[in-house]
Amino acid sequence: MSIHTLIWWGGRAVEGARLESVYTGNCIEGSNPFLTEVHLRSIMQNTLATLKYKYDSPSGNVSYLLFQPEHIFSFTEGQFCMIETDINEKKMRKPYSIASTNLLLQEEKCIWFVVKKASDQGMSDYLTQQIAIWDQLTLKWPVGHYIDPKIHKNYLFISTWSGLSPNFWLFQHIVYEQQSYHKVVNLFWERTTHDLIPYITERFFAHNSDAVTTTICLSQEEIKTPWYAYGYVQSQLGKTIDQLWTATTCFVCWSPTIVPDIVYQLTELGIAREDIVVEKY
Repeated sequence: MSIHTLIWWGGRAVEGARLESVYTGNCIEGSNPFLTEVHLRSIMQNTLATLKYKYDSPSGNVSYLLFQPEHIFSFTEGQFCMIETDINEKKMRKPYSIASTNLLLQEEKCIWFVVKKASDQGMSDYLTQQIAIWDQLTLKWPVGHYIDPKIHKNYLFISTWSGLSPNFWLFQHIVYEQQSYHKVVNLFWERTTHDLIPYITERFFAHNSDAVTTTICLSQEEIKTPWYAYGYVQSQLGKTIDQLWTATTCFVCWSPTIVPDIVYQLTELGIAREDIVVEKY
């Protein structure tokens, strides 16, 4: 295990986690493709990690990966790890938000990530299409934060597969571990069910009740059940806010082009801007 200083320049500097040392406020532009340069300096430790399980969506474009690290570490809400490996004899490094809880890592010695294939090459292609059980890579842990700035009892999660990890982590932490809430509403978007991972949707739907509700919005497929809605997340916001109390913390993890519209609609519906925690991946 080694300690070194990582210097990160340009490009998509974060995925699903805010970097307080670089940006301030409730919103980070760290992964905004319009940025020309991003400086990320942080002390990170290394450990090898072995792939133990991999759940894929029917399309094969989205994967939920379980790794067992050689060295167990601790992390806080919404942090990410830098994943590093050699692909085609070239060292690749990419940040991915942790999609499991710290308690799970301490007790079961495993850590999860959700990855959606973004191209036919690079890290996302390797993690969704090429990696095999027992393969090893390097985890550099952990930095960033994406947490609740206030202690509310009502939560609204809004995300898509590419931004799922931090919201999935928080959902599990609040619903399965903390079990201290009045109401939790989870809105999730994808085009069709072919890109949904059954294990994750089952975890979301398992607690559907008067207090916890997950709705999956599908823009290219219609399923006539109460747990699915045809269309986009924005069309569900009015009905969703009506289900929640005034004191609600909203977590929005989406692309830079979509986030401003969702934030605008939430504020128009009466949610205070300071209660909206945003990540633009």
